[in-house]
Amino acid sequence: MVVLNPRNGNMRSIISLVFGVLFFLVAIISNAQTPRSYTLHKLDSSINNEFEEIQPILTGDGQTLYFVRSLNPKNEGGKESGQDIWVAKKSGDTTWSNPQNLGFPINNKDNNGIIGISNDSKTMLISNVQLKKKMDPGISVSTLGEDGKWSPTTPLLIKDFTIQKGYLGGYWLKDEKTLLLTMKSEAAIGREDLYVTFKEEDGSWSKPLNLGNTINTVGFEISPFFMEEDSMLYFASNGHEGSGDADIFRAKRLDATWTKWSKPENLGPFFNGEGFDAYFFINKADSTIYFSKENPDNNYTDLYFTHLKNLNLALKKVAEKKKKGENVASNKEGPNPNSPAGKAAKEADEQRKAEEELNKRERITIKDFDNVLFDFAKYDLRPEGRKRLDKLFDYLQTNPTLGVELIGHADSIDTELVNLILSVKRSEECKQYLINKGVSKRRILTHGFGKQLPTTTNITEEGRQLNRRCEINILLDNRAKLKLEFKPENMGEQEPKAPATKAKKPVKPAGKK
Repeated sequence: MVVLNPRNGNMRSIISLVFGVLFFLVAIISNAQTPRSYTLHKLDSSINNEFEEIQPILTGDGQTLYFVRSLNPKNEGGKESGQDIWVAKKSGDTTWSNPQNLGFPINNKDNNGIIGISNDSKTMLISNVQLKKKMDPGISVSTLGEDGKWSPTTPLLIKDFTIQKGYLGGYWLKDEKTLLLTMKSEAAIGREDLYVTFKEEDGSWSKPLNLGNTINTVGFEISPFFMEEDSMLYFASNGHEGSGDADIFRAKRLDATWTKWSKPENLGPFFNGEGFDAYFFINKADSTIYFSKENPDNNYTDLYFTHLKNLNLALKKVAEKKKKGENVASNKEGPNPNSPAGKAAKEADEQRKAEEELNKRERITIKDFDNVLFDFAKYDLRPEGRKRLDKLFDYLQTNPTLGVELIGHADSIDTELVNLILSVKRSEECKQYLINKGVSKRRILTHGFGKQLPTTTNITEEGRQLNRRCEINILLDNRAKLKLEFKPENMGEQEPKAPATKAKKPVKPAGKK
């Protein structure tokens, strides 16, 4: 029998070696686990498929997931019409059952979106109101019966509710007395703005209050989510400084007025990429964040999740970049003007001023530069579209003080949100073509209006083809008003146009048509 004596020198060496090896293995495991935990995960293929998934909302216990699908042939309106609300049950830590379409009366052939679920999971708020055989913009309510079926929807009475054409969405807070809305109204600062309305004693809801210009911009603000515990608002925007078509931001409510906010903070590259990122939702039951993110493979959005702790890690990394001058301003003075962030900020400011000046100019149309047409569900330029832009390039080269406005449009197939994205892509594609040929981006103004402004009927394919377009307006400065120095061959009559509503490029909120 051999007795190990700790006083023996060899034994002490062996013990030291064992502890050293253990320490080394722990270090390796720790370092290996940290990067793996700091990652985004795509929900499995039972939820995400080749179509579009947005608007994840979970019940309080985290066991039921509601979300919206577009372009799905199993929707009530089929693949080419509307969007539907679907539901799935949790089957494991990160897995879900095959989702089911909620069907009628929750869904019909038009756009159906989910606003929120009550704390007892028995009441649902839905965007759009069913009136007989048509859908009107608004919010409706449905309740879950003892038989497990949802009741027919009834309109939610919101005082002085006036919405213009565009996207309607929102978020129902846990107190069940506060409702955030995203919509375009007469009081909007830009495109879709964020509003708040409160439930009153008689069961009606107060007149929507605009959250103010700290939150709302000339672009769009959509997909609000609010954490009551720390009064933090999360939302998506293309009007604040970001990296993609739409980025997710957060801002803290500073008082009870709902109009005073901290400066919106970009959540950084962990959550935001070059595409469309939105519909942020925190499930406190399992400390998980869910949101929608564009899939670069097909430009549709899928649902992703990550642990709540990664939010703080992401914000910490953003703060570190700010201190290094690698991102947006980290103090009132802004970043070092010689740093990459400083130069980028200066460039963005100069571009903003140029666009403001262009937007004030008189507009005319010229027959040769009428419309660039596009294929269904595409934003790629056709050969004839390139030829038309080549003529436009020659015209702009000969008239260096002129500007150009490019306005993208879509036909009526699919949702407001999907068409908005596609229309923006079309105007941006034309813009990039001109820039590649040598036109300064300071001379180009772009907008996208989705399916809101058809030039003809959408009933026929011929009409829909004419509506899938990018309009071209020439922007005159004072010098050009006196004399147009060059006219293209066979120029048609010039028609003056009223200035367009001031707008910043709306970039992506979800999917594509």
